[in-house]
Amino acid sequence: MGAVVSRLVPTGVRLGVFDKLADGPLTADEVADALELNRHGTTVLLEGLTGCRADTPHLPHLYPD
Repeated sequence: MGAVVSRLVPTGVRLGVFDKLADGPLTADEVADALELNRHGTTVLLEGLTGCRADTPHLPHLYPD
């Protein structure tokens, strides 16, 4: 699991995901659109970060109601 975390967290930082979420929660699509990223890839990244417990209070709701 350490190898996965060591790739996911720096990727999130490099892409600006954590900075974008600093002001509050967003959906994966909202993060992708704001950062001009691929929506599917952003969803996969955020699911991975959530799965490895790299979450903050502001990780997005990946599956909004």
